[in-house]
Amino acid sequence: MDITRIWAFFQVGANSLTGGKPDEMDLSAIWRPFELSLVFSLLGLVLFAFAIWIIVKVCPFSVRKEIEVDQNTSLAIIIGSIIIGIALIVSAAIHG
Repeated sequence: MDITRIWAFFQVGANSLTGGKPDEMDLSAIWRPFELSLVFSLLGLVLFAFAIWIIVKVCPFSVRKEIEVDQNTSLAIIIGSIIIGIALIVSAAIHG
């Protein structure tokens, strides 16, 4: 590919972000989605930690012992499905 075509591609992208001014680029158009992704990622991690904490407190047995020592695969699958469910909820919240 020719370098002038690549440069023209980036100028078109910059023009669409700045409203037609190729020399100035508005970083708020880039920064806002980054901020939202960071907030939702932290929210997702807090939800994961809270879900695991609830599972450990509700179960009448040691979750760690059941999974690691006793090799309880069904418990690991249930906890994994809870984590996947929370991940789907967080991703749906990010996409709006």
